[in-house]
Amino acid sequence: MIFSQSQQFVFFAIPKTGTHAIREVFRPHLGTEDWEQQLRYGQQLSPLPEIAAINHGHVAYRQLARVIPEETLAQYFTFAFVRHPFDRFVSVCAFLARTDPSYQDDPTAWMKRALTRAPF
Repeated sequence: MIFSQSQQFVFFAIPKTGTHAIREVFRPHLGTEDWEQQLRYGQQLSPLPEIAAINHGHVAYRQLARVIPEETLAQYFTFAFVRHPFDRFVSVCAFLARTDPSYQDDPTAWMKRALTRAPF
């Protein structure tokens, strides 16, 4: 997630939608009062303890709205990018095949659990 006071926008990072490429585009344009939360490549945590405690960069709107007033968020341009669900699922599986031993032990069981998991 990127919270930009200088440009008045909030970018919500949805997993497996190219968020790191998008972040690379925005970073050179961020001001000193702007902040980012991500932990995949280095560690950048929000200055807000409630957001930093989430401990990943995929902060939901409702999580941010608990600590940033709705009046402020209403004035900011808020956006995210989405991806076709099947393509996103294939991307997640390919990522986990490289990085997660529990996936490698039983990929079919993992996929079934992922498909029946309640959305967050």
